[in-house]
Amino acid sequence: MQIGPYHFKPGIIPTLALILVMPLLISLGFWQLDRYQIKVGLVEEHAQNRARPVVEVSSREQIDGLGRARAVSLSGEFDQQRHILLINRKHAGRPGFDVYTPFRLESGDSVLVTRGWLPDLTGRDYIPEVPVTAGKIRLEALINTPPSIGIKVGDSPQVGDLGWPRKVFYVDMAWLGKELQLELPQYTILQVSPEEPAYIRNWEEHFKKPGGIPAERHMSYAVQWFALCLAVVVIYLVVNLKRIK
Repeated sequence: MQIGPYHFKPGIIPTLALILVMPLLISLGFWQLDRYQIKVGLVEEHAQNRARPVVEVSSREQIDGLGRARAVSLSGEFDQQRHILLINRKHAGRPGFDVYTPFRLESGDSVLVTRGWLPDLTGRDYIPEVPVTAGKIRLEALINTPPSIGIKVGDSPQVGDLGWPRKVFYVDMAWLGKELQLELPQYTILQVSPEEPAYIRNWEEHFKKPGGIPAERHMSYAVQWFALCLAVVVIYLVVNLKRIK
């Protein structure tokens, strides 16, 4: 095909490569845009719910109806033995665990409470001491969604043996419910008080950067994917466009 003083004659291989690569780059760009919208929605939900009054919670059904970042108050007691350790969680660049403990409400229902972060002091086989307040207590907390699972490793999130505390790769509420023999809500509870010095709790930063990545970074990634797509098209045209002698 002649375009002015140029002749455009693309080869089969570059054309096939373009056909394969462009949809992939475009889909990655739109996927990042979708992630951006989700993160913006989560941040807005956090701001709205944090401005609302504290809710007294007495059943798991209440929790599922309140929404992320809503402040709640609960009365009951912790399970003293069974703790879940979510591995590979970092704080200030240090490896560690997010600790989850079942909390039995006065009504008899149970919820899963995120206690905070503990450091991993020695590596793969290390099991930290999990501090837990004994007896009936009153919790001030924030409702949260469990961390996204991402890529599942095998059929079970479990790491190592069946003892307690139990290490997991990811938080699967259905699986944990079966292991704990409890009916759990789909939301978890971020413990705010009473304070326990052993744990690090940085919940405000957690809500500002859901999933550890701010919304703006997803927009930046989307722009990069679309720019790369445009660059591929330009290279394709330049390589296959020849001046007529």
